[in-house]
Amino acid sequence: MSAINKTVGVVIPHYKAPEALEIAIAHLQKQRGIQTEIFVRDNSEDNILFTRAVNEGLRKFAYSDHYDYVLVLNQDANLHEECLQQMVQTMQQNPLAGICAPIALSPDKSVNWAGSAEAFPWGRHVGFNLTQLPKQPFETHWINGACMLLRTATLREIGLLDENMKFICSDADISFTARARGWQCLVVP
Repeated sequence: MSAINKTVGVVIPHYKAPEALEIAIAHLQKQRGIQTEIFVRDNSEDNILFTRAVNEGLRKFAYSDHYDYVLVLNQDANLHEECLQQMVQTMQQNPLAGICAPIALSPDKSVNWAGSAEAFPWGRHVGFNLTQLPKQPFETHWINGACMLLRTATLREIGLLDENMKFICSDADISFTARARGWQCLVVP
């Protein structure tokens, strides 16, 4: 397994929840084996909505040779201390992986998202409980934009999020676009 030598860019769209943002950043600062550079787009005054805010950060990181990966993270998403390292290692081990995401747990530790059971008509989530979770990364139809790691080479090829989708579905759209171009979307347990 190769070393993680480059900093991972992190894009956090923020809207009127400073306490949640502080906690998310504190979790990022505790990531093992990964250096991050955090870009926070504060939408609190001039709300340009989720997709445009994310794209501002993606533009900062995706077109620079200093970054191989960019993490998009909701302000209320808190990463386990090994989460980012495991996602980057999964991407390194799977050169066709364009986007990946961890399994998301709710505050009560129930599984909130663990991949997509189907893409259409509504993008139904996989229904795992904690004892059923797979141990190895697996492919999925679309990646949850609350926490997704994107390969900068993928972004350079397929482009950024579609800003016509102002708040929802831009994660599914970029996943479908990546898959249509031969990239994989992986869930990392």
